[in-house]
Amino acid sequence: MEQKTQLQESCLAFAKHLLAAGAVWKDSTSYSRDTKEKIPTGFSTNVGECRISITYGHRYYRPAWVFHCYELGFDAKYLGEGLSAQEAAEKAVSICRDKAKKLYDAFSTCS
Repeated sequence: MEQKTQLQESCLAFAKHLLAAGAVWKDSTSYSRDTKEKIPTGFSTNVGECRISITYGHRYYRPAWVFHCYELGFDAKYLGEGLSAQEAAEKAVSICRDKAKKLYDAFSTCS
């Protein structure tokens, strides 16, 4: 129960400022109509042409953070458990940055 409370506090704190890794994030959580307590657990941002989304509690990865960035080939990439929303966002951007750099390096050798 304590971990759930920490996660909720982490998500609510992140939702207040929505900044991580130099990007502005937005709440992309899907809420049921009957939900009384709305705790954000999904956030997304656009970096150039890439859309990065982080989600807590994905149906295949409960209780953990995962991210999607289809433009770079990431679909439900596991980020880990016990992370705050801020840490999950920063880790997702870092992984995307590394992949983009590898792609850039690979294409820069082509003539």
